[in-house]
Amino acid sequence: MTDIADLSTLLQNRLRAALAPDERVVWVGRPIAARYMTRAYGYPALAGSTVYAVTSARVLLLGGDGEPDSIRSYAPAQLQQLERTEHDGGWGDLILETEQVSDGDGGVMTERHGLLAVADVRVAHGLVAALAASLALAPATAHPGFQKALLAPAIPALPAGLRQALRAELGADERLAWAAQPLPASYLKQGFRKWFFYIPWTLFTLFLSVLGAPALWHTDVRGWELLLLVGVPLLLLWIGIHHLVQPFGMRKNALGVVHAITSARALTIDINGPLVVRTYAPAGLLHALCAEGPGESGDLLLEAGFDEHTGIETQLHRHGFMGIDEVRHVERLIGHLKQAPAA
Repeated sequence: MTDIADLSTLLQNRLRAALAPDERVVWVGRPIAARYMTRAYGYPALAGSTVYAVTSARVLLLGGDGEPDSIRSYAPAQLQQLERTEHDGGWGDLILETEQVSDGDGGVMTERHGLLAVADVRVAHGLVAALAASLALAPATAHPGFQKALLAPAIPALPAGLRQALRAELGADERLAWAAQPLPASYLKQGFRKWFFYIPWTLFTLFLSVLGAPALWHTDVRGWELLLLVGVPLLLLWIGIHHLVQPFGMRKNALGVVHAITSARALTIDINGPLVVRTYAPAGLLHALCAEGPGESGDLLLEAGFDEHTGIETQLHRHGFMGIDEVRHVERLIGHLKQAPAA
């Protein structure tokens, strides 16, 4: 955390100019320059002109979008879904917004905005979550089913690493209602969807390799032509094989994930690589959508789709409780917890 007095005079003036008269600064942060650049956030030269602030009313991002004078503001209603990536040493990213924008060539690219490459990202997450909790919610009726789940939570035995990570995320007054790991077989099935594209890709690459093989013994094919003839098919073949074996890695990754519902929110923890925690406050659960699979398993998507016309089976960019058992029961628990903002 950086005190506002530690900022340069220029940055202090920019921050003060962005504040409302009755707005109080709670936290000020700066991206770690070396981390910001090595993470290739797109605008490494702007790390020195970027300031993050949590105030009594909102989160402010000054600079960092390609324009040093840019300002992004996030009120509590926009902070109901947060994603924290935490690296060794405690630094990391806190993503506040993910949006799809046109790349100018008819395609779409994903842009993620938030507190990037900051020290003590867990502290920043706690402050932003506290601000999000200040959102006024519409009156809700107590749900006996949810209260029963709090009194007798269904918590399976978790690996030590996940159990420790889950315990570290819970607040002092926060109680668990449900927790579970995804079914490894369901993650494997999700990965198999890629095979519909990469099996033909790999077979076509092998076909090209067979057609071009006789040219390797042709005396006129040497140098750059030989490199292209051998290198390009090998590169395409490597890409195909790499994606064909990915589903088996996804099955292993399921063992490092836990989904949970507490008295205050829903969250997903992933300890495969850097710690990734996605949290969903009551108002951030309004887009929950159940995709039931075989038996009683399925996916519970918690984030709104970027394209509401896209079929649920193809919305792989959405996050939530993926590959869980008794998905309808968990959907009911989410239904008890979610709550709309007050009108």
